[in-house]
Amino acid sequence: MTQENTNQSIAFLQERIDFLEESNRNYHAILDLLSNSYSFLAQLGQASSTSETYKATSQQLLQIVDFSAYSFLDSMEDGIFQQQYWQPEQEKTQLQDIIDACIDNGSFAWALNRNQAMIYPIEGSRHVLFHVIETRNRVRGMFIGLLPESEEAIDAARLNALSTILSTCAYALENATLYNMLRQQMNSLEKQVEERTRDLVAARKAADDANQAKGDFLANMSHEIRTPLNGIMGMTTLLIDTPLSPEQSSFIETIKNSAENLQVLLNDILDLSKIEAGKLVLEEIDFDLNIVIEEVSRLLALRAHDKGLEFIVRIDDDVPCLLKGDMNRVRQILMNLVGNAIKFTEQGKITLQVSLEQQTNRRATLRIKIRDTGIGITEEQQRHLFQKFNQAEVSISRRFGGSGLGLTISKQLTELMGGEIGLVSHPQIQGSEFWVTLLFEMQHKSLQENLFLQNKHILITAPVKESTEVLAELCHRSGAQTTFCQNGPETLKELYDALEKNRPFDLAIIQPDLPNMNGSTLARIINSDDRIKLPLIRLTRVETKVGFQEDKNLFAATLYQPLLATDIERILSPLLKKETASEPGTVKWPSTTKASDYRGVAILVVDDNATNRKVAEGILKKFGFSVSLAENGQKAVAAVHENKYAAVLMDVQMPIMDGCAATRKIRTLPESSEQELPVIAMTAHAMSSDRTMCLASGMNDYLTKPINPDSLLASLKKWLPQTSNAEHYHQDEGDKASDAATGQDLFNYHDFETRMLGDSDLCRIILHEFQDNTDKEMDRLKELIEAQDRDGVADQAHKLKGAFSNIGSQPLANLMSRFEREAGTLDFTGLADRFRATRDQYSSLTTLINNHLVEESPL
Repeated sequence: MTQENTNQSIAFLQERIDFLEESNRNYHAILDLLSNSYSFLAQLGQASSTSETYKATSQQLLQIVDFSAYSFLDSMEDGIFQQQYWQPEQEKTQLQDIIDACIDNGSFAWALNRNQAMIYPIEGSRHVLFHVIETRNRVRGMFIGLLPESEEAIDAARLNALSTILSTCAYALENATLYNMLRQQMNSLEKQVEERTRDLVAARKAADDANQAKGDFLANMSHEIRTPLNGIMGMTTLLIDTPLSPEQSSFIETIKNSAENLQVLLNDILDLSKIEAGKLVLEEIDFDLNIVIEEVSRLLALRAHDKGLEFIVRIDDDVPCLLKGDMNRVRQILMNLVGNAIKFTEQGKITLQVSLEQQTNRRATLRIKIRDTGIGITEEQQRHLFQKFNQAEVSISRRFGGSGLGLTISKQLTELMGGEIGLVSHPQIQGSEFWVTLLFEMQHKSLQENLFLQNKHILITAPVKESTEVLAELCHRSGAQTTFCQNGPETLKELYDALEKNRPFDLAIIQPDLPNMNGSTLARIINSDDRIKLPLIRLTRVETKVGFQEDKNLFAATLYQPLLATDIERILSPLLKKETASEPGTVKWPSTTKASDYRGVAILVVDDNATNRKVAEGILKKFGFSVSLAENGQKAVAAVHENKYAAVLMDVQMPIMDGCAATRKIRTLPESSEQELPVIAMTAHAMSSDRTMCLASGMNDYLTKPINPDSLLASLKKWLPQTSNAEHYHQDEGDKASDAATGQDLFNYHDFETRMLGDSDLCRIILHEFQDNTDKEMDRLKELIEAQDRDGVADQAHKLKGAFSNIGSQPLANLMSRFEREAGTLDFTGLADRFRATRDQYSSLTTLINNHLVEESPL
């Protein structure tokens, strides 16, 4: 090889080495650029517009190729490509000319279809680079860049890097578009939500306004219906006591029953309205389930027995009966369900059973079942049974009557109390079973086991053993042993056999309707034999006491079915102590009140309705009251100013001056402040807010029309002093009460028991509860006096005044009334002295209550 060839080879190799080294440096530079592209990606992420995206992309491209001019073109919807971002500014026209020329010669279209850089020569020695900006599914635009004159070709590495950057730009544009679409959609949704919210707010306001209008309408409707209803029921009550022929008495009784049914319907509608408006407030008070069951049984047993149905009540031994909850609503549910069972049952029996479903340390879930042997309910009928104004079928509604609200209200009350209600009924099996589960808090105290019949042997005579199963269970629960007989001869044999064995029976319970030898005959035979000396108890249904007078000398007492544990103790316990048993239901204090008890006691009746005034006047005069009348609040205020009254019965809605305004005015009169003048609302308004409004105006009590004579007299008896002398009402009750009061004046147990309808069990429960609570309340009053809290003293005294009034200790109630009046004016030394005197009388009251509790406690 010649020297010349050798030199050429060396020069070629050196050129290749230089090229490779340059390429290597370019690759490293590009790799470094791409590896440090996080700032580029961050810029793209922060770009808020297409121009900012193009700007960030161009800065990255210029690090690869030093374009002398460049432009980013957007693909428009009509297929036209339009410059959106270019540099430098003055080169836009030149760039557009190049673009137009490339479009004309087809170069632009060729570059558009190739996802890589395309370089074309232009005038002179210059070249232009085209690169499509596209994602996998869409062409976003085109990049055009003028290469420097010194650079005709770009190595593959830089072209690949350029493609990568422009592809990233395309996806950034795509994301920005999607983000903008999403943001627009979100803005649109937010706008729709705002509009919908405004619509909902407007609809809510309209609904609230409609509810308020409905509430106002119901309140007014209640008032308008109750006003004439009060007149009908009141005048009917007065008319019944006048001489009437049998036919007239029948007509009057029909009117009375119709008015009472209308009153029930009105109360149901109001209850339903309160529930739907969310304004029904459940009470949380201590109560005894036994008492609630007894009240329901007493009220409904007569209806069952009038239809010839047997009514059975069973309360399982493990059921806790001292509970906390709304006893009135529990009673209402039971009245509806048992009343329905009686209504739809023609023959057979009704069974009310209470069992324990679940119990914890604090709570108990009870299951109450009402079974009947009635007409049964099909599955189709059951689906609509708890809907408003709905009964099993139209023909049933016509046959049995009713509004169809009872079950609806029962269901909603049950759910408000956290329970469930349901029905089990099969058309092929006659009868239905309604069940209710209710959750209650349990009282801390528990009923003590009462084995007052321990070691007693009782003989039960009835034609069918099943009819006395509940009686036998109750006797066994109280510690007794029972023997069952089906007829008179069998009973006599048992009695004589027991005498021979020197194990005589302690008492015998006999049903009147025995085969061959009726109960009265059997009783005469037993009473005629001096060897058999034991009390005889007549067992019969709750019904009119026709025929009982002839047996009065044969039987020591009567047990009425359905039976409860309280019946057994009340009737049997006194007999085993050789005392006279009290007949259930015979002690009802309005019937023991004589007209002379309140003769001369002045009552002011205020009502704008003449009929209502006449009804109230007639009822009050029957009890001996002296009655004055006023037709509006303004005249009532004047009457109180000019005369002395023992109490005021005040209507609420009246012209000129309503009852609340009149009461507030009366409270400012010296005649009212000198003695605590009772003002009792007597109104047709029946909503809970009406009661609150009346009491807030200064009224003492609240009666809903139609006025029931017993309720009216009970309210007056609660607020009037216990002494019946009319002159007593014209004294300052507070001053009189400040003197020491003892014995009958301080606490009249007989009067208290009479107001409790002669229920000694209820009296004991209330008195125990009174002592437990009042000790704490008296201590609280002392603390408030020591803390010199005048408002607190007044509120606490008002609270204690109600407690003392409820048990009939009027002297202490009057002392609390003085505390309440003078809390804002008397110095605290004087209040402390008065408290000590009051505490002494309270101690005397406690002693009297304890004495009665000991006397009345069972063996």
